[in-house]
Amino acid sequence: FVLPKHTRLQNSKQFDRVFRNPTYRLTRAQFLLIAASNNLNHSRLGMVVGRKAAPSAVIRNRIKRVLRESFRHRALAPFDIVVLAKSTNVNDEKADLRDTVDSLFNEFESKSR
Repeated sequence: FVLPKHTRLQNSKQFDRVFRNPTYRLTRAQFLLIAASNNLNHSRLGMVVGRKAAPSAVIRNRIKRVLRESFRHRALAPFDIVVLAKSTNVNDEKADLRDTVDSLFNEFESKSR
């Protein structure tokens, strides 16, 4: 599944706006979520998953897939959200990763309402 274009942060200008003026900042062991309100009627997602956080392309793609899936199943308030992968354990199971991401989005959802 692909996120529609209107629900993604697409350029560095949009990412920079979130980094410069964050409204929310949540941390988990593996992730940092930064969010800034937007003037749209929907939320948008941006992901930063670098090689330092996940050396294997397979793991990086799994992280992105789980982030997109969790984001897609939520009706979040209108925010631009950037999720940064800080570090991952290569042996992490997909279910553990999904639980971590879901708890991150759940906490954001409860704080942003």
